[in-house]
Amino acid sequence: MIPPDYGDTMGLEEVDVTNVSITVGRMRRSSICHDYRKSGGIMMKKSLFVLGLTLCLIFVLSACGGDSKSSEPAVAPTGVTEEVTITAKNFEFLPAEIKVKKGDTIKLTFNSEEGIHGLMIKDFDINMDESGTKEFVADKVGTFDFSCSIMCGGGHGQMVGKITVE
Repeated sequence: MIPPDYGDTMGLEEVDVTNVSITVGRMRRSSICHDYRKSGGIMMKKSLFVLGLTLCLIFVLSACGGDSKSSEPAVAPTGVTEEVTITAKNFEFLPAEIKVKKGDTIKLTFNSEEGIHGLMIKDFDINMDESGTKEFVADKVGTFDFSCSIMCGGGHGQMVGKITVE
């Protein structure tokens, strides 16, 4: 079979479809844009609503809790103030072990006698970079480490002690 000549209309009449395709194209474009504008506006409103709701939820949840390491209820101070003095010398604390009672207010005096030392008790948010006094309530039962908070030399890692709250 011989392929037809593309110039040959093969008996078909020529029809001008330019206007039809432009009209169809315009209808499609305008109807698509119209639908897009409607759904885009609705989608934007929904997105803003979800974003606002999420921000409100985050705000409410952040206000509800704290960074509590203990599930025990907060302890009111007993009214007893225990005075404790910790002295730092090169690579040791004196005393290295301290015992207190739960609920007592601890008046902690820190003295650095040899070298440059600090005192950190992470569980009670105590960080003293120089000699001085701080108070805290021993509101948790357990044994808690304290350490030197300033790099002080080769024996720095050995500068540790313990506070036991009964």
